[in-house]
Amino acid sequence: MAWRHLLAILALRTVVQGFVVPQAPNRRGAVSPLLRGRPGLVLRRVSQIPPPTTRPPKPPPRIGSPSPSERGGPEEATNSAAPSTISEATVWPRPGREWDVAKVGDSLLVNGDPLLSGLPPTVKVTALPGGPSSAIGKGVTPTGVMLGVDFSDLDLEAAGSIAVERHQHDVVLGHLKSNRILASARIKRWWMAPCWPVQAAEVPIETQFLLCGLAGGGYALFLPLVSGSFRSTLYGTAGRNLSLPRTRAEAARVMGGFRSKADLLSLRVESGDCQVRQARVGMALYVASGPDPYELVRAAFKEAGRALGTFAVREDKPVPPMLRKFGWCTWDAFYSNVEPTGVLQGLKALQDGGVPARFLILDDGWQSVGPPGAIDGPPAADETTTAAAETASGAGSSGGGGGGGGSSAAAGKAASSSVVGVGEEVKAEEAEEVVNLSGTTLTGDTAVVAKLSSEPPVVALVKETVAKLYSKYVEQAPPDSLGVTVWRFLSRRTWVRLALLDFFTSFTDFSKRLTSFRANQKFERGEGASFKDFVSSIKEDYGLSLVYCWHALPGYWGGVSLDSEEVAEACEPFHHKPEPTPFVSEMEPSILWDPSSLGGVGAVKTDKAYDMYRNMHSYLHESGVDGVKVDAQSGLGAMGGGGMGGGPAVVRKFTESLERSVSESFGPEHCINCMCHSTENLFSYKKTAMARVSDDFYPKDPASQTWHVAAVACNTLFMGEIAHPDWDMFHSRHPAAGMHAAARAVGGCAVYTSDAPGRHDLDLLRRLTFPDGTVPVASGPGRPTEDALFVDPTRGNRAFKVFNKNSFEGVLGGGEKWGGGVVAAFNLQGSAWDRRRRLYAFLEDTLEGLEHALEDAKLKIEELEGSLEERAEEVASKAKGAVKDAAGKAAEVVKTALDKAADDALSTLEAVTHGQLEESLEIAGSRASPSPARASAADAADAALAGAVGREAGAMAAAEALGAAPLAQAGQAGQAGQAGATEVVKAAKRCARGVVTPADVWGKDWAAKLRHGGQGQGQGQGGGAAKVAAWCGEAGELRVLAEGEGVRVELGRREFEIVSMTPVQRLKTSKSGGALKAEQREQEVEWAPLGLKTMMNAGGAILSATASSSAAASNHGEPSSSAAAGPGDKASGKARAEVVSMGPGTFLAYASASPAAVRVEVLTSGNDPDSMVPVKTGKAREAAFEHDARTGALTVGLGAVGHHRITIEW
Repeated sequence: MAWRHLLAILALRTVVQGFVVPQAPNRRGAVSPLLRGRPGLVLRRVSQIPPPTTRPPKPPPRIGSPSPSERGGPEEATNSAAPSTISEATVWPRPGREWDVAKVGDSLLVNGDPLLSGLPPTVKVTALPGGPSSAIGKGVTPTGVMLGVDFSDLDLEAAGSIAVERHQHDVVLGHLKSNRILASARIKRWWMAPCWPVQAAEVPIETQFLLCGLAGGGYALFLPLVSGSFRSTLYGTAGRNLSLPRTRAEAARVMGGFRSKADLLSLRVESGDCQVRQARVGMALYVASGPDPYELVRAAFKEAGRALGTFAVREDKPVPPMLRKFGWCTWDAFYSNVEPTGVLQGLKALQDGGVPARFLILDDGWQSVGPPGAIDGPPAADETTTAAAETASGAGSSGGGGGGGGSSAAAGKAASSSVVGVGEEVKAEEAEEVVNLSGTTLTGDTAVVAKLSSEPPVVALVKETVAKLYSKYVEQAPPDSLGVTVWRFLSRRTWVRLALLDFFTSFTDFSKRLTSFRANQKFERGEGASFKDFVSSIKEDYGLSLVYCWHALPGYWGGVSLDSEEVAEACEPFHHKPEPTPFVSEMEPSILWDPSSLGGVGAVKTDKAYDMYRNMHSYLHESGVDGVKVDAQSGLGAMGGGGMGGGPAVVRKFTESLERSVSESFGPEHCINCMCHSTENLFSYKKTAMARVSDDFYPKDPASQTWHVAAVACNTLFMGEIAHPDWDMFHSRHPAAGMHAAARAVGGCAVYTSDAPGRHDLDLLRRLTFPDGTVPVASGPGRPTEDALFVDPTRGNRAFKVFNKNSFEGVLGGGEKWGGGVVAAFNLQGSAWDRRRRLYAFLEDTLEGLEHALEDAKLKIEELEGSLEERAEEVASKAKGAVKDAAGKAAEVVKTALDKAADDALSTLEAVTHGQLEESLEIAGSRASPSPARASAADAADAALAGAVGREAGAMAAAEALGAAPLAQAGQAGQAGQAGATEVVKAAKRCARGVVTPADVWGKDWAAKLRHGGQGQGQGQGGGAAKVAAWCGEAGELRVLAEGEGVRVELGRREFEIVSMTPVQRLKTSKSGGALKAEQREQEVEWAPLGLKTMMNAGGAILSATASSSAAASNHGEPSSSAAAGPGDKASGKARAEVVSMGPGTFLAYASASPAAVRVEVLTSGNDPDSMVPVKTGKAREAAFEHDARTGALTVGLGAVGHHRITIEW
């Protein structure tokens, strides 16, 4: 009965709210369904009601004092470059340019073709301040215009009750004339991810970047901006009523009277603070167009950065030194249980394995923190062994439910996750200990497990019941559902609030606050055992070049302590409750009942942010730390509500303070920005040079594994223009390890793992890093190939391709510098982020396909069992004489083995089918964390069948040893049937197909570019077809590709291929002698260096490559390269190539003819520019080589760790 009363109250409250209370627009519109369509009712939203003549009193204390523009004054932003007036404009004159964007009537045109139609009068189109930058682009330059919103001249009588000066504006931009769309939108407060809408109406809320293909060719980019105190985002209009009145006059004047919503694109412009209002925002959206998507994005970000003046682009920032070093992070190994002993064990295990870490990220767990009210840092924690920490931290599955999960966030490691938020540390000793939820995504089921043993049974039962109801009705429910509405009320107005706060305080880190700027007592133990001593010792003992420490942008997850004298003196903290914007709350409803929303945080005034960072960073610098990883950044935007000046203003001031302090203590290249995917943060990075580009690598969430690769690559397309991308850590011993290692190899990012000590795949790591801890990294950010931009890689059967370049200095004739290219193709089919349920999930068709395949496999194994038993009995009955006893024993061995194999396989498949994954993995002899059962069916079946085959092989060997050859033959006959069953299971794995071509790296006109002069000696004169040498690392094949050719790949689930490519150069040799014919005196050799075949990114090891033909055979007197032939070569007419490569490894090149000689000279000891030592050996030595005349593969062994000069002569 109480529940019925509660629901009745809530329903009545909802009706009343429809009249007077502001509500975020939901999926069915902002107007209550009970009132929609009733005549005579005038419904107002607060955002539509004119502001009062007097503003509310300023709330004490403020985070900072907003500028006049932040208070809603007439000034636009803080950018002097912004236009003082908004006037309709056509794009600036661009003589000789074929790409133009201009407004004509109510349409935005690209080269005369409509991109947007139906632009309302409230959208103003202007040129960029100062016109386009003359320094951008070559050839055809992308062009763009600025879109702003202006309600200042709105007819108030026609608009009815609309308030022209508001904190939030929603505008329908018009009909988007494209159905090839790539949008990057936030999926959690911390992270964004790609999606591929088929029409504009499907563009999700909080879309921050949008690229679309044009029907007439070329591309258009929509870049929502952060200008002054206002932030803009895009979203589709279908099914959503905007917060604008629906009078006919306004529809005609403001919105254009749209009827169809299928292709409508809308813009939201908001400050995040109801007291920061404006009628005009001059720079809300930048729209640009061009023929090349990568040049378009690069130029657009550069122009936007110049116009806003709030951020700088990557190419203007220093290169982080960690990019060429291998590293290790403590997070997934220990979560917040990290302690010195575990760190030492982790570094030692890598060093002993021959893959030493050269940088360390000491993640969450080193700081002095405590719950609200704590004065000093936490008491000294007992040393926890590595195994204990690993066991405790692995209690749950880190994954994506509700808003977080996994690393840097087991739910974002952020204050929110699903039922309750996210996980942290609690000890794990015996019966009386608390469950450790660090690194765990919290769900209702997780909360059931994490309960205090001292709780009375009745209390525990009530909490368990509430948690289960949460899992069923709230966790994955739509944000406007009754379950979410009821839970929000319960979590704020009833005893549930106190229960949640108690849970967060007892089991998680997210209520904790920073109590000291010094390390906690695990790391700071006094004289002789200080944090400085610890850092110094690990650098000296394990050869670390860099040590970074983690901290959160607000200090810690719950901010800073209000009671610590040390913190209070520096920060002047105060209590504050964040106010997320409506779209953020809709995107991640659990943010409304996380610990920061329920209990508030310890906030720092903006004018004290620098003091907080200075105290923290100066301590770290004095301790020998080289840089920081700064987490929890995009949660700071919610701190701008409640009269604090708005999210953009607050975030910008904190980021400025952070960058100032980082630059003073470490340098801007020594900061990793993380959990930072709001444009409030991204468009504030003026100095710092590195940023995480995706949600975490979640080792315990199988549905997230393939999606992670798509997310990092697609987000890098945009974020990679602001900072060097960080693709996150990964586990080297993991079912998806190879795929993630391949992604890092081509990503142009830092390569680092988070393995638990001793749990490494050393062979895999040796394909990524050299024995001295250096990495052959690609030259730029890895991005999707052009033909993969608008294709959802999780569906269909297309391989997802990521490309990069290895820009070693190579002169290939005509003065063109080409270097090499690398393309990785992945099978990412089957799982994705589910925006409706807010978690990583397997696609339904994938699960159905696995079920059918498993049924087929089950039948096959049953048939196999019967046939093998009959065969064994038949052979046993024929055994006579001296071998009778032996044959009988052998038959028993075989039959027992086969029975066990069949039982194991059938039990495994049955267990998987019924969701008993733990049992199936135990039968198969494997150990793994629980995960969606059907999703891992193929793996479990493979394991069982592999075990069966192995046991059968052992039985046959035993039979042969006993002299029962006929019985061994029987087992071999049955093995064929077993192989058939294995193939059935393999067929259940999704197959992705694709073609890797040179166009993936150098564009569709790559062949014409080479013919024009890039391939050297005679190629520009029509001397032959353009060619590229391609090395397929996983297949171990060398191919030579002509125009129109490519490498076809066919990949199973989680499989990949990496193709390294280099343009082929033609060299000419000559021989002296009057008796020789002309064709004998002059010969042609084709040549292309490819790199180290032992590394995943083979070409990344090449530092330079030059070649020259003989002086006598030089074509038209073309200049030779730096490897020009010496005086002695002129007479002999030798052609020569010279390559400088990192080592050790097997150097691979394509050569159409076997060389006359190969010489190798070791130049340095070590590959790291920071520590390598020149080696003086006098001259190069003759080296052994192998040449395959059929494929042209030329290989040379490089044995030393360091740079090698390889000289090849024909």
